[in-house]
Amino acid sequence: MNSSVSSLAFHSGISGVQADFALKILRALMWRKDSANLLSFVISPSCLSIVLSMVHGGALGETEQEIRKLLGDDVIAAQFHFYAHQLLQKLIDHKQNYALELANKIFVKKEFGVQNEFRLFVDTHFGQNHVELVDFSGHHGKNINNMLLVSAISFKGKWPFDFYSTCIHPMRFHISETLQKDIGMLHSIGTFKYLDNFDFQLLGIPFFDAELFLFILLPRQQFNLANLLAKLTGQMLLKIVAQCTEKEIYVNIPKFKLESEHYLKEALKSLGIVHAFGGRAQFGKITKHTLSNISISQIVQKAIFEIDEEGKEHVNASNCRSTNFVFKFIADHPFAFFVANGTCENIMMAGIFVGY
Repeated sequence: MNSSVSSLAFHSGISGVQADFALKILRALMWRKDSANLLSFVISPSCLSIVLSMVHGGALGETEQEIRKLLGDDVIAAQFHFYAHQLLQKLIDHKQNYALELANKIFVKKEFGVQNEFRLFVDTHFGQNHVELVDFSGHHGKNINNMLLVSAISFKGKWPFDFYSTCIHPMRFHISETLQKDIGMLHSIGTFKYLDNFDFQLLGIPFFDAELFLFILLPRQQFNLANLLAKLTGQMLLKIVAQCTEKEIYVNIPKFKLESEHYLKEALKSLGIVHAFGGRAQFGKITKHTLSNISISQIVQKAIFEIDEEGKEHVNASNCRSTNFVFKFIADHPFAFFVANGTCENIMMAGIFVGY
């Protein structure tokens, strides 16, 4: 990839579009089925973007345009694929310092076969062994008959310091106006990225090497998260993160682990990727099979995210005593969170926590 393409890739607004994609997928999944209650979950926008970028390399016509529009707006394919390649490389680099596991795969019906040019594209941009021919006649046969996209990620962050075990105790979490629950909380006093206004507080806590941060978006009004996210765009998210300053803050956040499995076909159709899932799909660069048009049957993602008190260095438990700090961040009601680099341009994971 020449330098001119790489330069364009990072000055073309892709980061803003990707942040917007993360927020869109968050909003599409945030409501419990047949309920007005929010759902606790985690998803990896980066992994989803990467696996969609893989299949985009085999797409034509409106199918190609819809995928590129959602993930990269109107950038040219070379820029889009280079960005996805860099995104994957950043995730791989993070595996050296974190308890991070990830996988992205395209499964294609065995009878269809895969063109060598498509395999070469995927191998070049994303590494080998990401495309596999399979027999879908087994237990998935009724629902999966063409092509299946799968991604998986597991991440446990480690802080620069312990939130120490003696600083962990149950605290009342306000799930809704009528429901509360006592959950374990993590307490600390430190200097963190911080921004607040009449609508929200935004906190950025670094993980131990400061390459990744946990950003927590906490509504000022206890049960206003849905309205807050409805107004937020990718560019706005990047802007408010850029406006954060270092503040000494008393922090109180939940200790939690989320495991989510998402079937993303309907969510992505609602966001504009329609042709890829139906009879009008155009994936002629993946296979030349003439008996039936190949389309995506389903996109599945498994995501696991965990934070606890564990840090790289021990701290004195007395440091966790709350005093009269000007800035306090008490996450005792539903919030959104993002695991990303310091500018929030590469959102590895995003989610919502509502207390259970």
